[in-house]
Amino acid sequence: AEIWFGRRLGQDAAPEKLGVDRALAFSEINQQLYQLLNGLDVVYHAQGEYAYADEIVNSALEKLRKGSRQNLTAPATMIDWRPMVHEMRLFKSPEEIAVLRRAGEITALAHTRAMEKCRPGMFEYHLEGEIHHEFNRHGARYPSYNTIVGSGENGCILHYTENECELRDGDLVLIDAGCEYKGYAGDITRTFPVNGKFTQAQREIYDIVLESL
Repeated sequence: AEIWFGRRLGQDAAPEKLGVDRALAFSEINQQLYQLLNGLDVVYHAQGEYAYADEIVNSALEKLRKGSRQNLTAPATMIDWRPMVHEMRLFKSPEEIAVLRRAGEITALAHTRAMEKCRPGMFEYHLEGEIHHEFNRHGARYPSYNTIVGSGENGCILHYTENECELRDGDLVLIDAGCEYKGYAGDITRTFPVNGKFTQAQREIYDIVLESL
């Protein structure tokens, strides 16, 4: 498998790399999980997040419920950990705030690059490429969502991601793009003229929108 898809952590390296106490081979889960859960009061599980994980956990709990004669005791309560974690994530550490700011900075640099490179006759996907190049250049490997580059009437489509039309002189282009940097997302939307100059009507509408923000 490593020849096809690259190196795997393995059971020895996984605990230190991932910050867990112990790593098991996948083939061991069914035999080990119910023993780890035996006698606990509560099990924390995101029920419904992944069907296969639900199957594994429910199978272990069922084995415990049927094993009273073998001194097995199932946890009395299952609690969804997601609301607690979401509550905790509302409050960011200084390190997280720094990463969030950097994600915003890289995203802004990419938008600026697109504005500088934009010319009539280019295609929307050319600007998409410039944006992704700038993300990568600053250490952000991926966009945080599908990049939208909508010129002309395409800018009126809320989730336009085809990015395949030619940029025409006199049109506006809307870009909605953000990078993912160390697990945190940038998200910026801007609209500007393809040729670098607003028409009078475009400027008036742009200013109305700007003043409303």
